Amino acid sequence: MEDPEYELALKSLAGTLPIMLGDPRQLTTDQRARYKQWATWLKQLEARHSFMAYRQDLPGFGEPQEGCWDGFLRLNTDTRSGGLIGVFRQGSTERSRTITIPYLKPDATYEVLRGNQGALVATLTGRQLAEEGFTVTLPKEYDGDLFEVTRK
Repeated sequence: MEDPEYELALKSLAGTLPIMLGDPRQLTTDQRARYKQWATWLKQLEARHSFMAYRQDLPGFGEPQEGCWDGFLRLNTDTRSGGLIGVFRQGSTERSRTITIPYLKPDATYEVLRGNQGALVATLTGRQLAEEGFTVTLPKEYDGDLFEVTRK
């Protein structure tokens, strides 16, 4: 929990089971507030999509390795309501990548929202998300971001 890159670690752990180790009493007020914000968002996301029961590879992304991008999907493929997308830049020289998302209803409209901030990134159909996708830019050489995709 006390790691300077704790938010990046939390984003990465959301692809598995987000359990953080450490002493919350050692955190600053701001860090505790940020952890609470992330935890609340992930709980709400789970309530909306039951995403923890699902895990898919992100198309076009290989195994995590230095100099590449990495990512995961946790989409509810039964209801196709949406779920969680994680994207990470692992020292890649590319600052941006296009993310495509299969498994959604082709004719349904979906919103892509940036992490716990909820900022709208794109509004596209399931077909557009599968074929065209949306662009993610991570300026830092080692960084990551989480997105929610949700059917409107």
